[in-house]
Amino acid sequence: MRSGEGATYRIYGINLASDHHFINRLGKGRGLPDLIFNFAEEPLSQTFQAAYPNPIFCSDSETEGKQKGLISIFGGDGGDCRLIVRFSGIMEYEITAKKITAHVFDPNYLYLAELHFLGKVLSLWLEINGVVALHASAVIVKDRAVAFLSS
Repeated sequence: MRSGEGATYRIYGINLASDHHFINRLGKGRGLPDLIFNFAEEPLSQTFQAAYPNPIFCSDSETEGKQKGLISIFGGDGGDCRLIVRFSGIMEYEITAKKITAHVFDPNYLYLAELHFLGKVLSLWLEINGVVALHASAVIVKDRAVAFLSS
């Protein structure tokens, strides 16, 4: 995040600093950020990608008779606590202890970056940092909230 820009939000019990204007309404944060989220202006370098040649997780889907990994997670060797989460062909996220950086390959998919960040990517970061991330959704029905929870 560039100095002097952005805002601090409160989400899932952490302070999140970002220069991204979120479409989803997030609460206002106070104090120092626990996590910084931003967008990179260029993709990860080939040298950096070469350091993570094999995924530690890959969700497979069959498309036109061919197996294709929709979501892949790459991790460094034992001393590196960096993860790369790749959404096949559209974007990837670089996750470290204090920062998540989004690399969007195609500007047509920019709208998905926030959705993936607030869903799978932030959940992974929370779990890595010892915060149990429950998976839930909610709807409003006749001025009342109905929640669907799981873990």
